Amino acid sequence: MPAGPIWSSVTIAVGTYPNHLTHIRLSHHMRERYLKLGALAPGDVLPNVEVHPFCILLAYLNGDESLSVFKRQATDPSFLLIFARTWALAARLSLRMLQNELISVMSKLYTVINEGTCSYQRCTWTDIYLLQAFQHIRSQFGPETHAENFLVCFSSITAPLIGELEKQLRSKDFDFDIREKILKEARSFERDPIIHCPHIFHVSTLNPPSYPPLDVQRLPQDESSNADATRFDGAPYNPRPRCARPIRSTSYTRSRRHEQLRHERRSQTQSRLCHSRALPSNVAYASNATSVQRHVSFRLPHSDTVYDSDPAEE
Repeated sequence: MPAGPIWSSVTIAVGTYPNHLTHIRLSHHMRERYLKLGALAPGDVLPNVEVHPFCILLAYLNGDESLSVFKRQATDPSFLLIFARTWALAARLSLRMLQNELISVMSKLYTVINEGTCSYQRCTWTDIYLLQAFQHIRSQFGPETHAENFLVCFSSITAPLIGELEKQLRSKDFDFDIREKILKEARSFERDPIIHCPHIFHVSTLNPPSYPPLDVQRLPQDESSNADATRFDGAPYNPRPRCARPIRSTSYTRSRRHEQLRHERRSQTQSRLCHSRALPSNVAYASNATSVQRHVSFRLPHSDTVYDSDPAEE
């Protein structure tokens, strides 16, 4: 008989505790395939991890190497922010191949936009989501990362005219150095790096940069005061421990004193029966153990007559 899997499925939470948690179940295949996910235990929380990037990462680890789940987000106005969050999540989980695959998919989209074979509006690439994408990357890794440099080139060339681009950048809270780099790239006459040398945005798999690991937190144990808390498996939180044996419902309730008296009466009845006169071995007798009357009924062999005897009279 084949042995069962050594890994079990667990349910973890992503998001911000306690009001913005999303529960996601990790299969035992996923945990066995990628040990950093296998190290997660039930009740672990990945703080500040968004649902969409995490689902894209899980789909990739589950065999979606073409990133079809990520490509379906291309029509979303926040697509650049989704890219930044997914790239950052892959970086902190040491998934270098996923980081580079994300850059490849974005490069193909960049080519499609420049060729004019899609209906993307270029002005959407310098909106609030681009600002949040830069802020997300810098808050975790600092400036001059591969993803930041790619976003600079992507947004500068897919943006509208330079005058309109400068106006949009000044209307947002972009850092000065990012704004200057985007404008410099937009005014440049050099060869397009995304088309002619996309490898400069790829992370080296032999000598990768050092990224901080992913933060893992535990849900506080003392949650008994919160009746509306939610467990990580999605079931309502119940602070009362489970009983060792199931409680069977009855039509009435027996008190402990009643059970004690009933047990004592049964013991007294059995004791009197044992001290009564010994009956023949072939005599069958029946006693009502739940009754307190001193009454024994027995039948003699080869007879249909039932004799009653009172032990007190004997």
